[in-house]
Amino acid sequence: MDDERLEWVSITQVDVDSEMNHGTVYFDSMRGPDGDAEIIEAFTEHRKRLQGAVGRQVRARKTPILDFRPDEVIRAAERIDKILRENPSPVRPDEPDSE
Repeated sequence: MDDERLEWVSITQVDVDSEMNHGTVYFDSMRGPDGDAEIIEAFTEHRKRLQGAVGRQVRARKTPILDFRPDEVIRAAERIDKILRENPSPVRPDEPDSE
């Protein structure tokens, strides 16, 4: 897609219900949470085109209606990583020899 709002955006996961009625597309981007609204807007504008592409590739009777959401699992992992890097665990003194 030629849409600069979707540059540096990665699709991390797609969940589709068992009836193939709805699909949730999870994404992450280098812009972080500040870019989410604009990214969702861009995906929403391209929804029909994306659903058409999915329909052609899946060759099913139904094409799921796509919904777009930021991947909070990826972001939580990034927050944990940042905390661990900023606050390294304390070094334990050597345990006394048990003689």
